[in-house]
Amino acid sequence: GLKLPENLPAEVLLSEPVLPEPTPSEPVLSESAPSEPVLPEPTPSEPVLPEPTPSEPVLPEPTPSEPVLPEPTPSEPVLPESTP
Repeated sequence: GLKLPENLPAEVLLSEPVLPEPTPSEPVLSESAPSEPVLPEPTPSEPVLPEPTPSEPVLPEPTPSEPVLPEPTPSEPVLPESTP
């Protein structure tokens, strides 16, 4: 007498598990959590100090002004022009 009526197949049970669908609405709270890690953003403002360091290597620039002396040498060969 344990025979179940064929008129009520397992299909009727499938209609019950439909309730678990609204459960995904709970994890929505975790979305607001990422708003907390916004504080660590102001930290990158500290490494701005090392920028003024490149201003030191500017001194080696005036060195190329020395080789300018050898230029006045070509003024000597100007004499041979008066021969003709």
